[in-house]
Amino acid sequence: MGSGRALHQMSVDGQFPRWFQHLNHHGVPDRSMFFNVLASLLVVLLGGAVEIYTFSNVGYTGSFLPVLVATTCSASTSRTHAGRSGCPSS
Repeated sequence: MGSGRALHQMSVDGQFPRWFQHLNHHGVPDRSMFFNVLASLLVVLLGGAVEIYTFSNVGYTGSFLPVLVATTCSASTSRTHAGRSGCPSS
């Protein structure tokens, strides 16, 4: 479960509560994985097909859009007409 490890790493980086930093004796982020399973079961049991579809696509879109914007800004600033890119300038 990659998302459990992502929750653990976000906790280590200080972006999520320290409770998720716990590792079991095998080095597995058990609390993060438990939270992931619990949240998934909650969505499946309390929601219908529309809710499950919405949650999965919101996560995908939320991770894809920043990459798309960063790639577009990076490509447009490397051109000779960087002033016309429309991306925020620093």
